[in-house]
Amino acid sequence: MAVPHLIPDGETVSASSVAPLLDRGFYSIDAVPRALTDDEIIELIKAFGEATRRAIEAGFDGVELHGASGYIIQQFFSPHSNTRTDRWGGSIENRLNFPVAVIDEVKRVVAKHATQPFIIGYRLSPEEPETPGITMTETFTLLDALADAELDYIHMALTEFWSKPRRGVESNRSRVELIREHVGNRVPIIGVGSIHTPDQAVQALEVTDLLSLGRELIMEPKWVEKVQQGEEKEIKTTINNNDQSLLAVPDPLWKLMFDVPGWFPVDKEKQKQ
Repeated sequence: MAVPHLIPDGETVSASSVAPLLDRGFYSIDAVPRALTDDEIIELIKAFGEATRRAIEAGFDGVELHGASGYIIQQFFSPHSNTRTDRWGGSIENRLNFPVAVIDEVKRVVAKHATQPFIIGYRLSPEEPETPGITMTETFTLLDALADAELDYIHMALTEFWSKPRRGVESNRSRVELIREHVGNRVPIIGVGSIHTPDQAVQALEVTDLLSLGRELIMEPKWVEKVQQGEEKEIKTTINNNDQSLLAVPDPLWKLMFDVPGWFPVDKEKQKQ
């Protein structure tokens, strides 16, 4: 998923030589990646450890492994992007080998270098739009492996907090609720997705341990302060084309915020002005 002109030689790599689909919204990458060799995979696992060591030395409190949003850790777990037939692919157990190896390496580095508590979290996308692709059933297997690894938390990657399963599980409940039920007694769960108001946050916290706010804090940098000061009605929950300088959002991100349908709530009335 890397942008070819930003990387050495413009060569993208992945678990397998499978072209990314172009319907994820954020990506327009039409390059077919080269499949990593076994030696390169081992070096990549070590690189996650080295990044963790740097974070420890820099004084950070922890790291979050990005196993979501179509990036490399997810690519190894996905039956869409991983068509390998060696120890890193094929069965779901083999597709788990890379994520688990990364976690083990990060934990090893933390045990060796951290002199105080250091948090390790893992972010995941519960499902993929591709067929074949990650389903909720496969995510339950991944969740069991993550819980067994005794991580400090698992962080969902969802556009909508209350979104329901696409396939693999028949349920009228949200993905977050199902995930909390499956492993919530073993590891804390962080929910996310279109939580804009304090009332929405309170409702979401009834079914998840923690909550992350991303897009909302871009639209309203003073969200926390306004809640603390009882100014909930003053919280901004949409954007329009006049807000860029006020929010200090750089041009590339600003363009994405409007180009990706449904990503940010746009005030269409003010947008016309």
